[in-house]
Amino acid sequence: MPIERNTRDMGNPQFWDSWWEERISKRRTAMFMFPIVEAPMIKYGGTYVDVVNSDDLLLAIMSEYGLKKVLCAGNGLSQEPRALARAGYDVTALDLSPKASELAKTHEFSPNDFNYFCAPGAERPGGHLDFVVGNFLDTAACPGPFDVIIERRTVQLFPEQDLPKALQALARRLGNVGIFLSHCNDGAYPSKGRQHFHASESWFREQRWMIWDGAPATTLSGRVAWLLRSSG
Repeated sequence: MPIERNTRDMGNPQFWDSWWEERISKRRTAMFMFPIVEAPMIKYGGTYVDVVNSDDLLLAIMSEYGLKKVLCAGNGLSQEPRALARAGYDVTALDLSPKASELAKTHEFSPNDFNYFCAPGAERPGGHLDFVVGNFLDTAACPGPFDVIIERRTVQLFPEQDLPKALQALARRLGNVGIFLSHCNDGAYPSKGRQHFHASESWFREQRWMIWDGAPATTLSGRVAWLLRSSG
């Protein structure tokens, strides 16, 4: 069932509770807790990495630059925040749906679950995790500042005219030096001569953000947009 690109629904907790309840009734929760999506392999440091389905490179960069605070916006059921907290980071998972937040919070997270997101041995002490119910368009909810903001396949659901408002609301929460990781799934496999599409790229370029297009391209000295693409 496709999600309607409707401004009213995007800010309606009841709509999203119903949407999640339907998926739960069909036993389709694992694909949202531990999503696997087709994505291009990125070459970084002489090695090809899957930066869409793994946080290993993100963790390495956060460690290198001393980044600690993470916001997972529009988190849904994803267990990525749990993995990042297990890796020693201070993580906030923000979602509009009380149902999604409760399910994400109460899932019994196993060592194998951690290894889905991060390499074995990446666990570190000192991490913290909060699940918060709220609308990320309301900048009073989890105001930050955060060192890293992660939004995966959420902003792209907004009607095109509302994309700038959604992106600006998240960008206001990012510190002066930090990473805005935005993951877009364009729903179609790339063919010859066709590249993956990222719904938010034009906004970041218009706002003159430094863009990491698929992989880090510069030293982190300010705010960067790390744009990840997937399909299917």
